[in-house]
Amino acid sequence: MNFNEKLISLRKSKGLSQEELGAELSVSRQTVSKWESCQSYPDFQRLVLLSDFFGLTLDELVKDIDVQEVREKNLNSERLNSIYSDVENAKKIIKRGIIIGGSIAAVLLIVAANMADWTSFFHLCKTAPKSDMIVLVATFFLTVFFDLVVAIEVGVVLAALLFMKRMAETADVTAWKYADEPDVTPGEAEKMRDIPHSIRVFEISGPLFFAAADEILTITSDKSTKVIVIRMRSVPAIDASAMRSLRDLAARAKKKHITLIFSHVNEQPMSVMKKDHFIELIGEEHFLPNIVEALGYAENMVADSGDKAAK
Repeated sequence: MNFNEKLISLRKSKGLSQEELGAELSVSRQTVSKWESCQSYPDFQRLVLLSDFFGLTLDELVKDIDVQEVREKNLNSERLNSIYSDVENAKKIIKRGIIIGGSIAAVLLIVAANMADWTSFFHLCKTAPKSDMIVLVATFFLTVFFDLVVAIEVGVVLAALLFMKRMAETADVTAWKYADEPDVTPGEAEKMRDIPHSIRVFEISGPLFFAAADEILTITSDKSTKVIVIRMRSVPAIDASAMRSLRDLAARAKKKHITLIFSHVNEQPMSVMKKDHFIELIGEEHFLPNIVEALGYAENMVADSGDKAAK
């Protein structure tokens, strides 16, 4: 008689169910069922308990059992139990992850909703300049559909390019009019300083950097021009590109025997000009603190050149 058949016979002789026998041995009904169906075998401790419970010796109980078969089935049973245990643990972890992830997602949604000032957002959409709207919309959609880091990088680049465009648009070079020009009204003529046509005055406004350096090329002269006065009180900063344009202007003026005079050069532009040795090229005496002194100096130069020509 095989072990499983012997166990069934012993259990039934006692009038016990699988569940009742399992309770006596401190195992589950399913374990007893596996023993009786040859799916697994009891370990040594359970065999001792079974022999004591049924009043048999251990030899009588385990007689005719194939030891190798017992080892293999117990090993398979341990593996199955391990797999079942891993699956159950994985299920628990997944459930916990879903619960925690759902909770975090809910918290993030609430935080995002609280952080988003939709009133301000829609107000900006209605009132902001087109350039700001481009940055806002591009950053918004990149954040939603791609990645926050990408959105920030693109937003910064767009904002920088638009800022440079705005700064370039603020840079301007304006030529002073003469009091006797046809389009000057009598009221305007009274407020204007009467300067000779041999002196041309240009006023530069805004920062001079690579995007606006070409504005310097609009400074022109005619055959009667002997002195060009450049007023720079509204130029907060210049860069290397602007210095190159100024050097080109100085070279053109030298070819035409025209003197350049600079008025009210601010601190940063003056520092850049010194480092570039531009002041040495033009002459330090040609840099005046204000337009009044610059025009006076220019008129004296024109008068001196006229006297020399007369002699």
